[in-house]
Amino acid sequence: KSVLYIAGSLKRADPDIPERRVLMRALRDTNLAKLSKDDVYVFMGLIRSLFPNLQEPKKSKPTLEKALLEQCKSMGNVPGDNDVFILKCVQYEEILHVRHSVFILGPTGCGKTDMWLSLIHIS
Repeated sequence: KSVLYIAGSLKRADPDIPERRVLMRALRDTNLAKLSKDDVYVFMGLIRSLFPNLQEPKKSKPTLEKALLEQCKSMGNVPGDNDVFILKCVQYEEILHVRHSVFILGPTGCGKTDMWLSLIHIS
């Protein structure tokens, strides 16, 4: 259901986008946030197999990313290699628009609390 919801919102935002691109982006954006680092590699291989020769750039939210980076620095946190913390915050924010209930899982000290606190402070 969430893939259809995302696909519908993508299509409404840009009616001229081909349906292949809409479906690929909806599948990718809906599932990436839920996968571990190891599973992302396998999942992206499946996406490339289902949609050969289709390179869709990652969706970016520059305003949100900049605000999160500033909030991260003000909290005394380091965003990590390739701003992985910022990426996870953006994915969490996107999934909150689709899901009614979200669990944040991970080992102690990985940034679970700081992630949702960062989003609260910038909203």
